[in-house]
Order: sequence, then structure tokens, then C-alpha cells
Amino acid sequence: MVEEDFLNFRFKIGDCVAGIEEDLNFLVGKIIIGVEKNGETMLCRLLGVSGTTCRIFLSKDKKDQAYELVKAAEVIWHRIFK
Repeated sequence: MVEEDFLNFRFKIGDCVAGIEEDLNFLVGKIIIGVEKNGETMLCRLLGVSGTTCRIFLSKDKKDQAYELVKAAEVIWHRIFK
């Protein structure tokens, strides 16, 4: 479930997204569901990968950031809740 508006409101709070886990290197440039080491899940655009360190875009209000992701899945399903 989306907890924060993302990508100019394409994904809104309360929407549901789903995906199938893939290798990080195949997901560069795509909108993903990422899981950090601490179990935190985030919706982001994957900009680059170096080992398990990923450069991601979270929102227009934040600069590109580096995170260590342990799992990632491309968003392939999106359900809008109004």
C-alpha cells in the first residue's frame, strides 16, 4: 500500500501496488518496490546499482539518495483507491 504520494501523484496514498521480485540490475530506470535491510519498504525509481547499493529517486522534494536494498520488484500492478 502506498504511504506517500509519488511521481506527480501517479501513485497516491492508499493505492495498492504489486510486483515480482527481480535482480536489481534489470530494474534500473524502472519504478520499483524496494526493501531495505531493516525491512522498510519504499516506492521509488531505481537510477543505478553498484553491488547492493542503489541510487534511487523518492520524490521531487528529495535529492537522489543511496540505499542498500535487499529485494526489489518492478511495479506491474497498480490499483487506485479513491
